[in-house]
Amino acid sequence: MKGFLTGLRAPWRGLRQIWQPGLRRYVAVPLAINAALFIAAMAWLLGTLDAGLREWLPDWLAGLLYPVFAFALGLLTLLLTTQAANLLAAPFNARLAQRVEEQLGQPPITALERTLWAEAWFTLRGEARRLLYFLGWALALLVLGFVPVLGLLAPLGWLLLGAWLMALQYLDYPLGLRGHDFLAQRRLLRRHLGFSLGFGFGAQLLHLLPGPNLLAIPACVTAACTAWRGRE
Repeated sequence: MKGFLTGLRAPWRGLRQIWQPGLRRYVAVPLAINAALFIAAMAWLLGTLDAGLREWLPDWLAGLLYPVFAFALGLLTLLLTTQAANLLAAPFNARLAQRVEEQLGQPPITALERTLWAEAWFTLRGEARRLLYFLGWALALLVLGFVPVLGLLAPLGWLLLGAWLMALQYLDYPLGLRGHDFLAQRRLLRRHLGFSLGFGFGAQLLHLLPGPNLLAIPACVTAACTAWRGRE
């Protein structure tokens, strides 16, 4: 439980950290990318969900299922836009992570050895693998949503999947700087499962709150580096 609560608080502390001298200049690009994708995705979701349900289902059934689909699709949209925004902002986030590690003390040796292009390629490759991993689980949960009775478990599945993916997304930065690839990261985070899920839930909440959500990407990257250094 202690690890879970430590992870849960970490992303919120990142909101304060990103304004420290030496970090602020790394915030602008991820902020702009996240804001543009989030606004466009939410506008699409709100504009199409109600019309789509009422077109394919009777009104009484559409009204009954609307909260379930709104929750699932809203979280799916959040996860997709977060993945896309992190993919586009990955090179900038990697530099932010390196800068945070430098401020915390001696950075991992792999962070010092890589060139800018090597770091960008390593980060983008990891983002692509995480996206494929996410799409596989998302497809499984979408199918589960249409299974009688078991479909009621789908919202819980989305919450857990979202937390796990947020942990994989942001803790990749400190772990990647230490030379861990995607498979090694998953093994390592499973060993710290309470902390990982706590961090993931905290990151999800930060991404959902209007206003703070626009700063969620740099805040979570910064918090991930600081929190993982604390775990070490």
